[in-house]
Amino acid sequence: MKKDKFITEFDDIPTPRHKMRELSLEERKLNFKEVELGFTEEEAIAEAKRCLSCRRCIGCGLCLAECDPKAIIYDDKPETIDIKADAIILAPGFEEFNPRRIPELGYSKFYNVITGIEFERILSDNGPYGGLILRPFDGEIPEKIAFIQCVGSREEMLAANYCSSICCVNALKNSIEIKKRLKNTEVKIFHRGIRPFGKGSELLFIEAKEKYTIDFVEAEVKNLQQDDSGNIKIEYLQNNEEKKEKFDLVVLSTGIQAPRDAKKLSRMLKTGLNKYNFSINKSFLPCYTEKEGVFTAGAFNGPMDIPSCIAEAGNVVSHICSMLKNKKGKIEVSVKPEKGKYDGRTGIFLCKYGLKTLSKTEMMEFLGVIDELSEAYPVKKYDYACVKKSTDDIINTIREENLDRIIICSCYSESHSGLFKDISADANLKPEFVDVLDINSGNGGILSKLKTLLDKKNGKPESKTRIEKVKSCMIIGGGVSGITASLKLAELGLDVFLVEKKEKLGGRLIDSYYLITGDEIKPEEKLEELNEKVNNNEKIKVILNSYIEEVKGEPGNFSVKIKSDGKFNEIKTGGIIVAIGTSIYRYSEDYALSKNKNKGINQYELEKLIAENKFSAKKVVMIQCVGARNYCSRLCCTEAIVNALKIKQVSPDTDIIVLHKGIRVFDFDEELYSEAIEKGVKFVESVIDPEVEEEGENIRVKVFENDKKKNVKAIYDADLVVFNVASIPSEDNKKIADVLNVSLDKEMFFKEIDPLLNPVELDREGIFVCGMAHYPKTLRECIIQANAAAEKAFLFITNP
Repeated sequence: MKKDKFITEFDDIPTPRHKMRELSLEERKLNFKEVELGFTEEEAIAEAKRCLSCRRCIGCGLCLAECDPKAIIYDDKPETIDIKADAIILAPGFEEFNPRRIPELGYSKFYNVITGIEFERILSDNGPYGGLILRPFDGEIPEKIAFIQCVGSREEMLAANYCSSICCVNALKNSIEIKKRLKNTEVKIFHRGIRPFGKGSELLFIEAKEKYTIDFVEAEVKNLQQDDSGNIKIEYLQNNEEKKEKFDLVVLSTGIQAPRDAKKLSRMLKTGLNKYNFSINKSFLPCYTEKEGVFTAGAFNGPMDIPSCIAEAGNVVSHICSMLKNKKGKIEVSVKPEKGKYDGRTGIFLCKYGLKTLSKTEMMEFLGVIDELSEAYPVKKYDYACVKKSTDDIINTIREENLDRIIICSCYSESHSGLFKDISADANLKPEFVDVLDINSGNGGILSKLKTLLDKKNGKPESKTRIEKVKSCMIIGGGVSGITASLKLAELGLDVFLVEKKEKLGGRLIDSYYLITGDEIKPEEKLEELNEKVNNNEKIKVILNSYIEEVKGEPGNFSVKIKSDGKFNEIKTGGIIVAIGTSIYRYSEDYALSKNKNKGINQYELEKLIAENKFSAKKVVMIQCVGARNYCSRLCCTEAIVNALKIKQVSPDTDIIVLHKGIRVFDFDEELYSEAIEKGVKFVESVIDPEVEEEGENIRVKVFENDKKKNVKAIYDADLVVFNVASIPSEDNKKIADVLNVSLDKEMFFKEIDPLLNPVELDREGIFVCGMAHYPKTLRECIIQANAAAEKAFLFITNP
């Protein structure tokens, strides 16, 4: 593959080659000694380092030989392309924090100090060690591994006073994976407060502690040193005590930073950035910029995980579809004629990674069907079908078995379809004979599609005739999420039925007095505006005081029976979006003040007191996580901090104690947390539930040490105790899930078909979810997910 014309001469090589010493001309006379004397050991090491750090193309052609997609073009030249577009989406992603900026951590100096992303590559089957966990220094299996959190996050001195949101969950997942592969390896996570982000993350945290016995050390890491054997000594401060400990491998959980070209994009398109160079947009118009037709999505808006990025993408697409729906134009679509019958053979290839999203029962049922099919069809199973080892085997199987059609059951068809069609082309199999099915569509979906494809291959007619989809959508729940989804679908041209069990729309916004978004928006004014938009939209029919009683029919043609004021109505609809809100835990189940009932309130009641200028307490104790189960209610910590700051505005001398089980504020809410600390709000960890006692008109709150002995750590007198109650699933979730024939998760929230890549679709085709019905989330996140669900529903209903 090596070609001379691709060998490039570089004029700007920063370090010249070391010149080897030679015999002088006089010394060469009358002997046969070597002229070149060779390098000394020091010179040889220096030259080797120079060579290895060059990282320049030498034209060897190996990369071209290894690149299956043939994406490398040696003599390619830069070109400028002019593209006319009606809308622009800015989604440049993020940059990983460079840990070299913290020299005490020894990154790039010590071989066995690596970043979290580098460690994920080590875990990967197609990584540098083929999935084996080895340390870079000597290729040995590590017996002690440490993770260091918040590297480049929550650091004002590094211009990063925000939480990167994803680091803790990534560390939890990676540490659990270590324990699964290396049971005897000790894992410790050094942190300044663990903050699992997203649905299911709290259960992951509990599992890491209890099942896998991962040690969580709350401490400040001061310095790292490497000894001659490559081991890393961590020096850290815990409870004002200096400690040291050695590890075989250290993983730095590096934070998220804005992309390096953020300022350039902002200048070109005249869009705003915050002080950290992430995009700015408003809470009720997320992903919009000041520039008309320019939108932002993903981590460019701030630190977020993959499900949030995917929801943001759907949100932006829904806005652009609305903007362009009346624009004239024609899209040419090439449709290949359908083949009726194939005389060759069909092969079935299964990616076992996709099975992880199925329950054990579903998995066994699916594998049972695959095993039955293996008697009639060539069947291959892979841990990861998309890695090179597997794709090579697929190509060989197509050739050896002389296959004329293949069916690949993968974890996510949308992202892998192109890959499998490309590699099949290498075996001379045309793309139209490659079908990629999504395991995450649920057993009913994938087994039905599998049968249909096999019937088609065998020349049998499809069992179902195509139905005409009803061009309307029903929204269950009239809070902000339901209203947002309704307005978006109406914009897109569908008729909408908005069903709400209460007498008016608005959900939690009805009882809100100010928002925690930082926007100067009054909730009552915004709610009035939303109601006016809904009521004046002739495409939206609002059905109040109503319940869903029965759903019949097929996806695209549902028949929904609704009970309204004791009467039943039946409505035909093409799709359904579940946008039910949550309930509020009743703190009286845990804390009951019999003598001083007016001195015990929840955060929402405190918000009302402050807004109505009725707050007068001088000693306030806030108790977090009241009624919280195996998940984080997401909003509680930020609400407590915002209310504390509001109190400090009206009454600076009021003492505020926040008793918590771990403060959970994410992305830029970290600034509120820092501000609260600066203004004197005290945050006290209380893993064991505190006790509230009444002594006449006095209230005392007892805080215990973080052990089971209940040794008293502190006692606080209080004029007012604020119980920060959890958001719990609506009592209607079970009934509605049964009526819709969809699944709930362990916590009784609606269960999406794929929590990572498809967070808004439920396991019955044509039914979607958004907002708090899915999981507790912020107002901004509810709006984004509502628009994403609307976009998915619109595509489903309008596609034949």
